[in-house]
Amino acid sequence: MMTLQQRVHSAKRPEGWTLDKLHRTLNVRRGNKNSGMVDNNLLSLSYGRIIPKDINADGGLLPESFETYQVIEAGDIVMRLTDLQNDKRSLRQGLATERGIITSAYDALHVARDNDPKFWFYSLLALDLAKYYYSIGGGVRQSVKFSDFPNEWIYRPDLPTQKRIAAFLDCETSRIDELILKKERLVSLLQERGDAAREELLWGQGPSTKLGHHISILPGYAFASTNFSENPNDIRLLRGANVGANEVRWDDVVYWPKADIAGLQRFELNAGDIVMGMDRPWISGGIRVAEITEDDLPCLLLQRVCKIAPRSTLSVRFLKAIIESRKFIAYFEPILTGVSVPHISSDQIANFRFPFIDKDEQERRMTKLERITRSIFPITQATQTSIDRLREYRSALIAAAVTGQIDVDTYGKADATATILDQIEDEMHA
Repeated sequence: MMTLQQRVHSAKRPEGWTLDKLHRTLNVRRGNKNSGMVDNNLLSLSYGRIIPKDINADGGLLPESFETYQVIEAGDIVMRLTDLQNDKRSLRQGLATERGIITSAYDALHVARDNDPKFWFYSLLALDLAKYYYSIGGGVRQSVKFSDFPNEWIYRPDLPTQKRIAAFLDCETSRIDELILKKERLVSLLQERGDAAREELLWGQGPSTKLGHHISILPGYAFASTNFSENPNDIRLLRGANVGANEVRWDDVVYWPKADIAGLQRFELNAGDIVMGMDRPWISGGIRVAEITEDDLPCLLLQRVCKIAPRSTLSVRFLKAIIESRKFIAYFEPILTGVSVPHISSDQIANFRFPFIDKDEQERRMTKLERITRSIFPITQATQTSIDRLREYRSALIAAAVTGQIDVDTYGKADATATILDQIEDEMHA
């Protein structure tokens, strides 16, 4: 018979591991409401960890009463199986290390007798990393509950083996996480160096002027969604979701019929055009500004995205540097409008002020900035590649350990993790 581990991880049952049913091994806690405020130790699931929060703190989305929350115990596995369609990056489970209360929107699981909670936390994490949950919440379903999981056959080791595997993964993932953290700090330092160089070159001496005097702004057109097409031979519509930091992504595409293009030619984009997403204008990687390339064409400018074109007094490179600068982002923070979806307007962009310098000086400074960026980019790229490799290895190691595909006793003695980490380091410096 096919087990869950075989179907998701293509992992055969190890010798000595017994068959069981998923819902006999992991059970949802029932009747654990915080009625009468029996507990006030507020907990939260954040980045795969369950952390304490100040129950008296202001701000955030807090309920009128914490009596609606559920009480969880140390060793419970908390699962957040909400917003599956929109959020495919978050880690969706955490292991409680203390008693407390947490929102009832999550499922709190406890393991059956003769099972180790930490082993099953890692087992569920392996399913999460393999994107198993999204297959359950497919279609129009935004959220599921653990009770929606099929009661599949699983295989499991005895309790001592579970504990050895959990201890092994604690040790090895900590080593990997520590190395990832060091590399992320290096990337951050390199980015700060590039940002500092940009700021120094941009904000020199010069008369203060409004950006709107040196650019033209074309807001996108409100194309009627009822006419959207799914035919890839039609023209792509550039939406805010497609504009990232220095990139245009077409992983989520809608089209406009070619037959209906009459009168809309001014919204056709060309290679070299600078576009900016006006809803949630910045993300973790920077501000939503990108340059259109030949690969993006043909495409049309949809509302909530604008095209920013420099006039004769401003170079394209200098304009991009201004828009990507810290001061430009800081300028918008206090004037963003909209509650659920913060956004900026064309007028706000036009009213930004900067010290003006002539076009020759703009180009000289941008050439200097490019030299600095070119010296930083190869190191940043190699470091980020090694971070990605480490994360892939971490995921593979967890899956292999919890499915019994490696012997954690001999694997640890051979120090295979250290060998692989050394290989990744060598590739980075090659």
